[in-house]
Parts: sequence; C-alpha cells; structure tokens
Amino acid sequence: MNSPESSLENLDFSLGNAETFMAELAERAETTSPEEMVRLLKTLERYAQTPDRTTEIYTDPDLKEFICMQVPARHITKEGKIEDDPQKKIYIIGVPFIFIAGGAPLPFFRGEILHEQGHAEATDFERIGRFETLARQEGYDPTELKLLNDRIEDPRNERLKGGPLNPYEQSQLFAKNRQYVIPSIAAGFTNRKFSPTDQFKFLIKLERIWALHAKELEGIEKPWGSEHIHPRVQEEYARIEHIISKIAGDSVRPAMKVNPEVEQLIVEHIWPALKRLIDEFPHGGHNSSTGKKGGPSVEDAPKEAPHLNSNDPSSWPLELQRFLQKMERKHEKRWQEKARQTREDTESNDRDLQELEDRKHHLEKLQDGFEDAKFRERYSELKEEVFPVIQRLKRIITRYLSKNDEPPYEWGKRGVRFNTRRYVSRILTGLEEPMGRRQNPEKIMFVLQIVIDISTSMYQPIERIENAIKASIALMEAVQDHNIMVEVLVSDQKNVSHDPQKYCVKAFNERFFGPEKSRLVSILDNRGGSNEDADSIRAALPRLQKAVRRARPYADRVGSLVIFITDSTSKSQDTKNAADEARKITPFEGIAITPEDIIVERVKEHFGSHSIISPSLEEFPEAIERILERHMVRYRSS
Repeated sequence: MNSPESSLENLDFSLGNAETFMAELAERAETTSPEEMVRLLKTLERYAQTPDRTTEIYTDPDLKEFICMQVPARHITKEGKIEDDPQKKIYIIGVPFIFIAGGAPLPFFRGEILHEQGHAEATDFERIGRFETLARQEGYDPTELKLLNDRIEDPRNERLKGGPLNPYEQSQLFAKNRQYVIPSIAAGFTNRKFSPTDQFKFLIKLERIWALHAKELEGIEKPWGSEHIHPRVQEEYARIEHIISKIAGDSVRPAMKVNPEVEQLIVEHIWPALKRLIDEFPHGGHNSSTGKKGGPSVEDAPKEAPHLNSNDPSSWPLELQRFLQKMERKHEKRWQEKARQTREDTESNDRDLQELEDRKHHLEKLQDGFEDAKFRERYSELKEEVFPVIQRLKRIITRYLSKNDEPPYEWGKRGVRFNTRRYVSRILTGLEEPMGRRQNPEKIMFVLQIVIDISTSMYQPIERIENAIKASIALMEAVQDHNIMVEVLVSDQKNVSHDPQKYCVKAFNERFFGPEKSRLVSILDNRGGSNEDADSIRAALPRLQKAVRRARPYADRVGSLVIFITDSTSKSQDTKNAADEARKITPFEGIAITPEDIIVERVKEHFGSHSIISPSLEEFPEAIERILERHMVRYRSS
C-alpha cells in the first residue's frame, strides 16, 4: 500500500465526468472475465483491512448500490470449527456490479469503502427512526427528513474519516468524490433535474464536500453556479450555512461527533428551512397519494444508496435484503471453505508432526529404552520435580557408599608399632613399605532393596504414593555410577512371592533403563489392593541374599539394606514379626514420607520406634543420611 505522502503527490486533482466514467465502465464490463473480477475483489479486500476490523467484499449482477453490513467477527479453531466473537465485528460490503465488471480505479473503490465503513462506525441510525416519527407527526413525508439527514451525514462522516490528520484516507475519499460524486450532483444542477426541495438537500452535500476538499480543489472552478440554483434555495441555504459548516466541518475545522447537539441543530434550524421550501413548492414535492407533504420528485436524480443501518438489515428495503441474503450465503460458504482448509491443514500438520515425533521417539528409544513416549515425558517431569533431592542424595551416597575404601596406615593402627626386624627382612623384596604405605584400596559393593507399598490406602490421599515414587526415582538416579545393586519391588495383595515378574519393577541384574522407569511411573496409575506387608518382606529377603552372594566374588566388602516405603495401615502383628526376622539378615528400615501423625505412629509401631520418618520429600535426603549413618559406618571411607 502506498504511503499517505506518495498517494497525495500522485493524486489527480481534476474533476471527472460522471456520464463518461459510467460509459467507460459499461464498455469494459463487456469484455471482463470472471477471473479478473475475482482478482479485483481480492485486491479490494487487502486494501480495505484495518487493524481493528476485518472487511469482506462481494458483488452481484443485481446490485446497483454500495451497501455495508456488520456481522459478528469469526475465527477458526485449530480443529476447524467456526466460532463467533460477539465483541468484534466484520464489515460485509456490497459493491455495485458495474464498478467491478468495469474495473473502476482502486482509489475510487477505497474511497467508497471508507465512506461505507464510516457510516457503520459513526452514523446514528436510531436518529433516522426518530426523524421519520417527527416528520409524520408534523404532516410531512418521512422520506424528506430522512434524505435531509443523509445529505448532512455524508460530508460529516467523510470529514471524520479523512481530514488533515488522515491524509491517506482523505486522498481516497477525494478520488471517489472528484471522479463521480461531485460531477454527478453538479450535473443534476446544471441540467436542471432537481426540484427546489431536491436542490436544497443536494446543495448541502455538494457544498460541504467541496469545502472538505478545498485544498485539493484550490484553483478549480465549481462546475455549478448560482444561475443553476433557485433563488429561494439560495436564500434558505444562506440561513443555515453556518449550522451545516459546524456540523459537517471543512478542510480545517473537524466535524461534530454523534451527540444530541447534532440532532438538535438539524431539528431547530435545517429541517424548518426544508419545510418552508416544501410548503412553498408543493408541485415539486407534494405526495397526493399519501396526503403527506413532500416526497421524492425527481426520478433521474443521482442514484445514491439510502443510509442503511448496518447493524439492523431487517430495516433495509426488500430488494436489498434479498441481496443481503446472497451475501450472507457467500459469507458462510467462504468461512466453511476456510474451516475445511484449516481442518485439512491441521490434519496434514498433525501427520507431519506425528511422523517427526515417531522418528524422534525411535532415536530417543535407542538411547533411553522407553517404548512409550508418554512414559518418557512423565518420568522426565517427575525427575525434574525431584532434581534438588537427587543432587543432595548424590552427595550423601558418595560420602557413605564410595566405590572404593582406602584401609588405614598399617603403622597407624592402634597397638601396632614400627618393626625394624620386619622392615629389614623385606628389603629388596618389593614389600619394604618404609613409610607405611597403604595396602591396595578395597572395592566395595552395596546391595539396596526398595519395597514400595501399593495398597489402596497409599492412594488415599494420592500424595502418599506420589511421594514414594518420587523418592524412589531420586534414589535410583542418585546411585548411578556407584557399585550399588538396586532392586525395586511393589507390594499389594498379589505380592512378590506369587508373581515376582509382575511386581518386580527393577531386578538387581537389570539396569535402570526405559522399561524399568516406565514400570516405576506406571504405579501411579494403579488403584491399589489390600495390605500384605509381612508376606512382601519375607518374599523379598531371599532375593536380597541371592544378590549378596553374587556380589561377593567381585568385591572385597559387600553391604546390604532394605527400605520399605509404606503407610503401614496393616493391623497385623505379623508385619512386625517379619521386620524383626529381616533384621537378623540385613539392616532393615521402614520409612514413610508424610506429615501425617497417624502414619508416623503406625510405621514406628510395626518397624520400631527408631524408624526415621521424612515429613516431606524435601527432607527425604536427611532421612536417608541418618539411616546410612546408623547402619553403614563400617563401609565409610576412612
């Protein structure tokens, strides 16, 4: 779109000839193809858009007037559904077919479209109804006052849309007015086609449009003169010229915005002037068929569309309502086509996206082993939530469960002194160790078994099982890169002794990979079952002992620990007995991650008053540190 400055520089300031203009359009219309008309309509729509309002433009062979309607704005969802937005509007503008088929200049179209948009934005259509009522009450044809209002409203509206502050809009309005509006109205005067009452109404519009474009028309002679206007019309116009100038404005002074004062000025000053002319020239405007004074008297006056309420098409003339229905059908068809295209685009994009996601998942699967991408995403979310906990646990694990343990200096042991004889006997053997160097570091392995209670009570509230799973994830991530064998078991009414494969989330000999991580997070989707804590403990111990035996050939020292994460709602004394049996084989701790006092009491009842309870997940690392400090002192680095 051209800038305002360039549009003014290239503007044609000469007045056109309305008859010649229409004749040229009619001649070109005979050879214009439908494709050319479609392109012109699309071009007009591009230029007609504004930041706050969408404009759609249509035409029809039967349409002979510019019309404008406002409908609720629309948008199309990603799913291809059409939704109205009652808070916003769309302009639907109808353009006479002859202008489209004849290929009228773009500035002309833009000026007409601005004119129609201005009426939709700034015309008080309710005033028209009030004026019709007033005219009937005073015994005049309502059309007279309605047309008077139209002739006043046109220049007022265009001054609001254009003027010095809006040079681009002003230039487009001038292109329309100089090409057709001014010449056509002026021809009505010079050809003496107007009655005195019509002259009065058209003179208001013509003079105010000329005043609006005084800068552009400077030095150009008016194509009409006083010799073409009835003296009485000139007299009445002179009386109200200052009022019209105040309402409509000019090239310097702005127009009045919609307010009660505009209506008052018309009723008290301009309407009385027209009534005097109607009374004085009854043959020029007397409607004997209705008994009302006035009414249209010249059939071949310039054809101008009445000001139609763009928000109330039901008030339009029937012939325009019929075209309106055509526009609405085209409007609906357009949006249905947009919706269909959006659905197709969405489906195509979804297919492409799914293909990319599948490729991405395949590559990631090779790295992390997740069969289902949703479990990868879910595990990543849980891991991110407990990242600070993981970091703290890593520091604790490194401190208490290092990969190797350096034995103390031989000469530093209590009760052992430097032995000269032994030192001399080792000379030249490579075993002298004159400074008491350390022996080779001892390799340490640790066997950790985590048993998670997934009985129904762990899901009521859900935070209990969520904390258990998050704590398990944090522990599993923290022990990576250490000589620690980990097994994760779950316990409910079908405990590990009945179906070890189903309830073993991760075995000692399995790495913590995609399948194991998926099984761990999927526990959150379970509904739980009855408590079988004692059976779970007894079924887990042989698995732990077997893992310890397997580890011994590969390490100098092997340690073990069982952590049972539970809410301990079982009332069976057998749970306590099973815990005591386990402690004869390995360090064993029952733990809960909850601030609930009742759970704390139950855990300590079943697993001992010394049980360490973590009030929250953030304090879980401190609980693990206390457990390791209690049981693993002999495995710590010296």
